[in-house]
Amino acid sequence: MNAINDSILTLILLVPLAGAVIVALAPDRAKLPNWIALLTSLVTFGLTLHLPFHYALQRSGFQFVVNKPWIDSPAIAYHVGIDGLSLWLVVLAGLLAPVGVLASWNAIQSRRKVFFVLFLLQQTAMFGVFISL
Repeated sequence: MNAINDSILTLILLVPLAGAVIVALAPDRAKLPNWIALLTSLVTFGLTLHLPFHYALQRSGFQFVVNKPWIDSPAIAYHVGIDGLSLWLVVLAGLLAPVGVLASWNAIQSRRKVFFVLFLLQQTAMFGVFISL
C-alpha cells in the first residue's frame, strides 16, 4: 500500500488532466464529452477517498509528500503534500466535480466539448492549489 501512498497526489492531479485531453481528442457526438467528464470526475473522487482513510492523525506536518527536483538552476521542484486542512479541501473538490458535471448535463447545449475540457482543467488547477507545497 506504500506505493499508492507515494503517488496518490500525483494521480489525483493527473487524472482530470488526462480526462481533459481525452475529451479534447474525442469527437463531439451526443453526450460523449459529458460521459467522459463524469467518468473522469468519479475516478478522481474515488482516488481522493483514499486520503482520509490513510491519513495518520497522530503525525504532524504534511503527509503523502512528493518532492522531485525538476530544474537545477533556478531550483524548481515538483513538491506536493497535504495537511489536515487541505485533505478535506481535496476531498470536497473531488466530491463537487461529479456534482458539477451532473448539474451541467442538460444545461450546456453548445460547445460541450470545450466546456468539459475547461471544467476538467479547472479541477486540475483546484487540486494543484490545495496540494502544492
